[in-house]
This record gives sequence, structure tokens and C-alpha cells, in this order.
Amino acid sequence: MHTFEFKKLVRDKIPEILGNLGVVMDQKTVSMDAILGPLKCKLQEECAEVMEAKTQQELIEELADVIEVVQSIARTQNIPMTEIKKVADTKNQKKGSFKNNIYIETVAIPDNHPALDYYRANSDKYPEIDKSDKES
Repeated sequence: MHTFEFKKLVRDKIPEILGNLGVVMDQKTVSMDAILGPLKCKLQEECAEVMEAKTQQELIEELADVIEVVQSIARTQNIPMTEIKKVADTKNQKKGSFKNNIYIETVAIPDNHPALDYYRANSDKYPEIDKSDKES
């Protein structure tokens, strides 16, 4: 018998499916107080699988998994999906949706602009480009 670390949240029927295949698991039920962390990890996992999807069918399956995890997060946190939809609609009205496929490559912020501090404080998301590298 070979044992592997698994450490992830699984769909409800997975232990039964694996057990029927002769796999022995060390499993537990995560309390409602502690479920948010594992669900967020599961969402990251599923989003990574969306990124890796190569066919339309794979993409459909992975997007379905993302939706399932989002619904589970909402349910465990007592957030109605209608509230999420309402906020999404409000954001779409204020900021637009993603229908026009707009992709911003860079932004140039003037020295005294209030947004400069924000971009510099979030350099992991918005690394500053050294202009001297571009000009050479």
C-alpha cells in the first residue's frame, strides 16, 4: 500500500467512488466554522484547471466546477446567490462588463496623481516598468 498526501476538499460522492475502487482514505468533515479556507483553496484549484483547459468540453466542465464552489462558498457564508447577482449587476452598470474584450497593457500615472500610491502599494499586481529599460 502506498500513501499519498491529498489535503483537499472533494465533492460529496468522491469518498464512496474511491472506496469502491479499493482506495483507503483518512478523511474528516470540516466544520462550518472552518470551511471557508478549504473552499477558497478549492476555488483556486478549479480556476487553475480553467486556465489549463484545452478543449471547449474541458472548459465547460471546469467552469461548472468553479460555479459549484462559488455556490458552496455563498451557501456556507449565508450569502444568497441573488445578492451576488445584484452586486454583479450593479458593478456592470457602474464599470461595465467584459463584453467588449478590452485589455489594458500599461497605465502611465503622473507624478502627483493620487492613484500613484495605490499602484506602487500593489506592485505584485502592477509592477512598475523602468522607463530607462524601454528607451534603450
